[in-house]
Amino acid sequence: MDKPELSAPDPEEMEVTTIDFESNMLLFNDLEGNEFSLRNFENKVLFINYGATWCNPCLAEMPNMAELYNEYKDNNEIVFLYLSKEDAQTIIDYIPKDESLKYLPIYKIITDDDLFATSGIPTTFIVNRKGKILVKDVGSALWNDSSVVNYINNLL
Repeated sequence: MDKPELSAPDPEEMEVTTIDFESNMLLFNDLEGNEFSLRNFENKVLFINYGATWCNPCLAEMPNMAELYNEYKDNNEIVFLYLSKEDAQTIIDYIPKDESLKYLPIYKIITDDDLFATSGIPTTFIVNRKGKILVKDVGSALWNDSSVVNYINNLL
């Protein structure tokens, strides 16, 4: 695995590159069943990862993501959202098989949104406080790389 490319999404691939927090339709539940939308995280830096327990590249990057999350978990200015379309019970049943997953804030997607459309998983987005999608990275990566930490620190 290599460090991620910290580059903006291709405009041809994503027509909209800024989140309208008022109209965004992405809804998701935490593993306890509490419902959230992106509106809950307006004015925060967002680290959003789409993945699945059946996806080997997704699972390969999870230990690195857990390290990155642990670096910032006490910082209220950044929110980490690990999203899956799988049933919540499937995710819950898988967590004991992968130690790194139990430390991540994982959510079950209820209603998807075209804004975060992707051609494959894992896909990771980094969004600034104003809702601009600054990074879209498809494929597994070393998310605990110092380049990512520096990038996030500059956003904060």
